[in-house]
Amino acid sequence: MNHKELLQVIEQVNREQATELDLSGRNLTFLPPEIGQLATLTQLDLSQNRLSRSTLAKAIGQLTNLQRLDLSGNELQGLPESIAELSNLQQLDLAGNQLTNPLKVLRHLVKLQWLDLSANRLATLPDTIAQISQLETLTLDHNQLMQLPEGIGRLSQLKRLSLSHNALSELPDSFGQLASLHQLDLSHNQLSRMPEIIAQLSQLRSLKLSHNQLSRLHKLIRQLPHLQSLDLSCNQLERLPEEIGQLSQLQQLCLQQNLLKRLPEAIGQLSSLTQISLNQNQLVKLPEGIRRLHQLKQLSLSQNQLESLPPDLQQLVNLEQLDLRENPLPIPPEVLGQQHPGQPATILNYYAELQREAKKPLNEAKVLLVGQGSVGKTSLVKQLIEGAFSPQETKTEGINI
Repeated sequence: MNHKELLQVIEQVNREQATELDLSGRNLTFLPPEIGQLATLTQLDLSQNRLSRSTLAKAIGQLTNLQRLDLSGNELQGLPESIAELSNLQQLDLAGNQLTNPLKVLRHLVKLQWLDLSANRLATLPDTIAQISQLETLTLDHNQLMQLPEGIGRLSQLKRLSLSHNALSELPDSFGQLASLHQLDLSHNQLSRMPEIIAQLSQLRSLKLSHNQLSRLHKLIRQLPHLQSLDLSCNQLERLPEEIGQLSQLQQLCLQQNLLKRLPEAIGQLSSLTQISLNQNQLVKLPEGIRRLHQLKQLSLSQNQLESLPPDLQQLVNLEQLDLRENPLPIPPEVLGQQHPGQPATILNYYAELQREAKKPLNEAKVLLVGQGSVGKTSLVKQLIEGAFSPQETKTEGINI
């Protein structure tokens, strides 16, 4: 879009007193000062352009009614001071830029509730983050953060915090003050243990700790009674604590790619569980309590060491997906499924029939009678089978089966 076309769009929006303007993906390298005339705008999308700090018009600060601003996917290495004038801004997307310290400007946006700073160049996060006190959603994925400031604990309204793909190895003590937090994503970091401070976040609904270096799950996990989704995949877990059974509201449990050899019996207490993924572990058996998970819809157990299944798995009447592929089970691949998991009913019925056949007494025996002719072998067979004897039985020629 050239300068003339851009001015025409601005003029039209101004004439119509529009509240929304979408200029995303227009290859813009500048913004004219006329943008400041759009006093009625509440939403402005400038994503996926080539705007830098110097080419982002100072006049943008005149858009004082703006509530949503999208500047993601540009070339911003810094933010103009004029953005601090956007006193009504509630949502700001700055993902996919080159920012290193944007909070010098952002701390003035006192009404900001939603902030995305993912995929930038943040190596540190200053304490001034606490000044954006109304934040409810903060996304910091794909940065270079090695630690968090104590000030983050003062974000008392924060409900969703995403910190994946950083280099965090611990959390500050103030983290436990985030009493409103519902969703926490710490996946793809360098945690060697579950930070105990997480146990203080009693309102958590979703916790992601995948792709870390966890060797155990702390028993304090029981202090998260509202947890509905727990992702511990791609770690080094060798066992789970019995306390995991106290997560009565848990619906999704992801444990694939760990070192688990067994599961605690308490897993059967997770009565709300609908999905559990245990692919690529070292499980040799399953706890019998798993048959009590009546809400279970997906059970993934591929690439383990299972040789048998607990009895009565057919009680899982809501099961829609059962993946048992690549286990040493006595079930052929065509039943388990090859490209995709087989039907749960087919798999479990086959296994149940196999178990019944294995226990059914076989009241048969093979007997071979050998002897000279006319000595009564045929008469003996008829006596054993039919309970009858005939003195007029003729000699058998050859072999009789």
